[in-house]
Amino acid sequence: MFSMEDRRGAVDLYFTEGMTIRKVVAELGYPSEGALAKWVREDPRYTGVDWLQCIRQSDEGRMT
Repeated sequence: MFSMEDRRGAVDLYFTEGMTIRKVVAELGYPSEGALAKWVREDPRYTGVDWLQCIRQSDEGRMT
């Protein structure tokens, strides 16, 4: 289980640094990509467009 501070830090990296979900997980070493995607969707800054972008970027990363 992750603290709210841990969650906030991971989600902030995604939104403020423009990092992909995969890059945030690699940088921090936590959580899983699925968990971070859920946290991002629950954040008030989430617009829906971000989710599509993160899926595309994540898929591109898997291809390489």
